[in-house]
Amino acid sequence: MDRTGVVFDQKMEEYFCHWDPSYVEEPGRWRSVIDRCTDLGLIERCHRLKSRPVTAKEIEPCHSKELVQILENTASMGVEQLKKASSQYDCLYIHENSWAAAQLSAGGGIDLSQAVLDGHLKNGMGILRPPGHHAMYNESCGYCYLNNVALAASHALERGAKKIVIVDWDVHHGQGTQRQFYNDNRVLYISIHRYEHGFWWPNLRESEYDAIGEGKGRGFNINLPLNVTGNTNSDYLAFWHSIVLPVILEFSPDLTLISAGYDPAVGCPEGEQNVTPACFAHFTQSLMQIGNGKVVALLEGGYFLPSLAEGAALTLRTLLGDPTPLLLEGISQPNPSIKETILNVKSTLSSYWTCFGDYAGINPTPPLWKGPDVAETAPYDIMCPTPARSESEENHFKELVKSLISETTLRSFERKIFCSWEEDNTEGYQTGLALFNEYKVQTLVGVTGESVNLPASVHIMFNNTTDGQTINLADLSRDDVFGVKLAENPVLDCSQILSSVNTVFQVLLPLLYRVNPQNIKITIDHQTLEDSEASNLKLMFGQLQSLAGGRKVVFVSENIKNAILDIIRA
Repeated sequence: MDRTGVVFDQKMEEYFCHWDPSYVEEPGRWRSVIDRCTDLGLIERCHRLKSRPVTAKEIEPCHSKELVQILENTASMGVEQLKKASSQYDCLYIHENSWAAAQLSAGGGIDLSQAVLDGHLKNGMGILRPPGHHAMYNESCGYCYLNNVALAASHALERGAKKIVIVDWDVHHGQGTQRQFYNDNRVLYISIHRYEHGFWWPNLRESEYDAIGEGKGRGFNINLPLNVTGNTNSDYLAFWHSIVLPVILEFSPDLTLISAGYDPAVGCPEGEQNVTPACFAHFTQSLMQIGNGKVVALLEGGYFLPSLAEGAALTLRTLLGDPTPLLLEGISQPNPSIKETILNVKSTLSSYWTCFGDYAGINPTPPLWKGPDVAETAPYDIMCPTPARSESEENHFKELVKSLISETTLRSFERKIFCSWEEDNTEGYQTGLALFNEYKVQTLVGVTGESVNLPASVHIMFNNTTDGQTINLADLSRDDVFGVKLAENPVLDCSQILSSVNTVFQVLLPLLYRVNPQNIKITIDHQTLEDSEASNLKLMFGQLQSLAGGRKVVFVSENIKNAILDIIRA
């Protein structure tokens, strides 16, 4: 089925902290996402699955019977008993309805992931509450009772999946997910999380870059710790292009699961990062273009309602196939801390992944610990761990996100590909495809506002030119991307991509994100394409969907026109 699935249940809104009305994990989080997705007409476009409680047998691979029994018992407890039970778990409050909501979240995540794996749905999003990625085998914590994404992955493995990648962009480390698959080479776990050398919760040494798995799972656990706050789109996309996308391409998963937390977003008091809501659409789009496109996003954290709701809605909108919104400005050089982490991760994993092989023999920076000398133990504080912000600060972030939303273009296209040798009407297309002798064709009318023979924001060519004006990607490394001088409408020779797919991630994408083009013109004058060249072009075209709202004008030679059309349609 070529549809996007969604799963949620009203009961996920029916629990709260009895004794602390300021607790940031509260019903409004879930409601804000549902309301925004409804306002944008996204829910009605999805195939909705009915959420059902997870079974005891399904829970067994990830959680002990003792933990399940304790959680079951809380359903009949009074407030004082709930306080006492909550004090046994780190950063967790328990309500008499928490267990019911947790069961529905876990069951919904399992069914949605299985429907996508089996091909009944194209992709999907679980708008789940409570979140799950902190929950461990014997212990709930961090607002999480059961580990939704770990249960979904475990079930998918039992039902035939060979390889699963879990991308965890929540701002906290998903230690529960990491521990579940630490010895398993069937699951690649990648986490970008606030760490600050152990100073930030969950204050675990295992959240560091050198925790790479054990036994068969060695090399299949990738931590990307954030050691400073205020990281931006540029910093996150540096991780994305340097590590996340290349290693997932090499892993080639059957199923991609996202622990989709929106606490890295602008305004979140727990994350204190500066990722814009639109950037989550870019993350999602790029993951959809690798492997078989079977992607499921399961909601985790996010505690500033405006950016949480917008980031989640743009994720679902992207899964539905709408154009990726333009970022409001091009990216810049990542900060020094991000660069250091990239080097540490690549050098540590260089013997496990071919895409990091160039970093063999480079010594990483020794880990630094600034966390507690002694780990905290029960009884834990049952009040909200997040300090309240001043009203003026809260209003500042509300206005900032409101401004970002107002400037985000959400234009959709009824049809995606205009093919000049098949039809004449060019209105409303996202991609234009024409032969070299048809420069008169008006492609993307009303989108680019110009004829295809006028300069695009970026012109990509494949002709090994040496005219002195064209930038040849073969001459650049990723470190050169932000120093090279660019013309107003740069021309890029991308011939290197035909033989080296890494050039897409390491050079082309960072360079294009720096330019932040309004549209892209591509010229491919080859008379034939080898299978490997066609494969690399397919990857490039897929990743270009994240840029310029997916808008492209492509000129090809007669001999390869159908091959390129097949690549674009794929």
